[in-house]
Amino acid sequence: MVRSQALFIFRSVLLTGFALVLAIPAWGHVALDNPNGDEVLEVESVFTITWHVVIAHDLQNWDLWYSTDSGTNWIPIEMDLPPGNPDAGSVHTYDWTVPDTPSDQARVRVRMDNSGTDYYDGSKADFTIASGTCPLKVIYGEYSDETERMRYFRDNILRKTPAGQEIIRLYYQWSPLVIKAMEEDEGFKEEVKEIVDGVLEMIGE
Repeated sequence: MVRSQALFIFRSVLLTGFALVLAIPAWGHVALDNPNGDEVLEVESVFTITWHVVIAHDLQNWDLWYSTDSGTNWIPIEMDLPPGNPDAGSVHTYDWTVPDTPSDQARVRVRMDNSGTDYYDGSKADFTIASGTCPLKVIYGEYSDETERMRYFRDNILRKTPAGQEIIRLYYQWSPLVIKAMEEDEGFKEEVKEIVDGVLEMIGE
């Protein structure tokens, strides 16, 4: 009895484990380069998704998805993209118009669609899809020197540390409320501008 029970459990564990292995996407033969985590992409901006071939296969096409919940659910970006150069080391790109789906848990996934086994890779960490409107644009304009300097500070300083990434997340989380308050109260808008001006002075040219 004990022997038969042990065999049943062992067989069940093995079969379940084998089924799980078959269900898990294969990784490692393609590498997603960007976005790979911690980026801030503004809604309706164009971001170049980049990936490269690690091991060459009989490549048929490429598929791209994005997620707004850390990879729990995936939304198609583009299916059946032309294979291009299938050789190892070849770089592939896709210009993605960032959708109006603000999230601080966004990720991208690429599938190498082969004649045999397909291979996948994805963002190693979450990145942010930020609302296209923010207080800086309202105060200075989208393409102003001030806005560009703050973008540089965001992308090259803040997002390189966990504390800075949290600041970015909070900034975009509270932006709609701050903008609404600025629209209703000119004095509040001036106060926000004074704060930003002070930060710009600290950043320098």
